Amino acid sequence: MQHSMGLAAGGMSHPVITWEGLRAWSEQMRIELEPWETDVMMNLSCIRANVHAEKTEAERKKAK
Repeated sequence: MQHSMGLAAGGMSHPVITWEGLRAWSEQMRIELEPWETDVMMNLSCIRANVHAEKTEAERKKAK
């Protein structure tokens, strides 16, 4: 949750975690991530973006 507050929006899609952003966040917070934790965070970021996209699409269709 904390990391997602710092995601940069850029374009038409919902933001996702980047490798660079995750590294910067973990260094700034002084949190050493295990490889599996990095993998989970990257996957959850994609799931989060997909959920937001589906919600946006559902709201768009409902507004028609």
